[in-house]
Amino acid sequence: MLAKDRTPVATIAILFTAVALVLGLGSGLAQVASEKTPILISLDVKQMDLQDLLRLIAEKANVNIIAGSGVTGSVTLRLKNVDLWQALETVLRTSGFAYREEDGVIRVVKAEELGEVQPPLLVTEIILLEFTEAENAKKAFEHLLSASGTMQADSTSNALIVTDVPEDIENIKKRVTELEEVTKGKVEKEEIGIETLQKDIEDMKKRMAQLEEEAVEKEELLPPERFQLKHLNVEEEKDTLTDVLSNMIGEDGKFFLDSLANSVYVEAPASILERVKEYLEGTDVPPKRIMIRAEFVEVRVEDVTQFGINWRWKGAYDGYPLGSTFRYPYYARPEPGREVVPTPLRAPLSTLAGGLGIIFGSVEQELRGLIDLLLSEDKASLLSSPSIVTLDGEEARIHVGDRIPYLVKSWKGGELFETTLFLDLGTTLLVTPQVK
Repeated sequence: MLAKDRTPVATIAILFTAVALVLGLGSGLAQVASEKTPILISLDVKQMDLQDLLRLIAEKANVNIIAGSGVTGSVTLRLKNVDLWQALETVLRTSGFAYREEDGVIRVVKAEELGEVQPPLLVTEIILLEFTEAENAKKAFEHLLSASGTMQADSTSNALIVTDVPEDIENIKKRVTELEEVTKGKVEKEEIGIETLQKDIEDMKKRMAQLEEEAVEKEELLPPERFQLKHLNVEEEKDTLTDVLSNMIGEDGKFFLDSLANSVYVEAPASILERVKEYLEGTDVPPKRIMIRAEFVEVRVEDVTQFGINWRWKGAYDGYPLGSTFRYPYYARPEPGREVVPTPLRAPLSTLAGGLGIIFGSVEQELRGLIDLLLSEDKASLLSSPSIVTLDGEEARIHVGDRIPYLVKSWKGGELFETTLFLDLGTTLLVTPQVK
């Protein structure tokens, strides 16, 4: 049976040594942090080039900043009485960059590049063993250490002294717990021999190898990737982007919508990142531009009848003469299966003066040939042919007419004031195109 006695003095000494190792690793970083003198600055910029913003910060704070050609992007922010180092970190992190201070010079680099040059953060923990000897446990778990990790076996306290990154230490502690459970029953009955322990160690190695293979099968997350959108507005399409990306990524990753920089940050496996990239590239496209053209034609009915044509309305109101006015919409071509029943009029139909008729609806090519014929024979007059360019789904306004000025008189404080206003007279068309 293994000894259960523990020596407090020895444990304290070991802990002190471990803390000293950690402090030794972080002394360089602490020295840099202590040398940073608080400098308060205020900034208010909109869509400013990142290089220009860094130059502005350097001038206002009287510091030296070096940024390579790879440091690009635009920034919009408002900071008031913020520490220089906090402001610099906020500006660079938003654009995917970071900084490193060397000999009084601030060097701006990519965030992943800074991650490569920073040493890993190491911690030290003492793992006490109850049923397994420390030397045997060291042989079983030493291969789980990272390249920067170390492991020592203390036979006096029967403990493992492990120095490594936190993730690897947690993994080793989990394996030690499993080994302790395996050997617990045997220790209660008899002293474990070397051969039996070696077999248990081999079994544990096989089990750990199996678990590691299963972990490799699960696709690892890649570092966050930033997608800069050029045409799609993140703020306006926030709900749509959230729904699509949530369904696409699920629980395999995470994303962040940056309305300020009009960007999308995604942290997910490579296969999902590729799908997100394809979706955003297909969505972030320039909006379609549509040209709308209208023709206003004046035709006299008597000129039309000279061609042997009785010009009537085509569609739901067949039989009414040209120039009739209605109190309900006119459908040139009812949709299939759609029955149009005219509502009885409360008053007789009236005919527009001069024989000018206006058709509401889509007549496509029904009148095109006749209009061209009348125009060629000087039997019709083209009053106006305005056109306008708009975007898909955006309402366009076409106005043909005049703006008539008129005076509005008002009294204020015993004085007469005259104001000139304008009234739009003519025809206005409101069109909202939709491209399918």
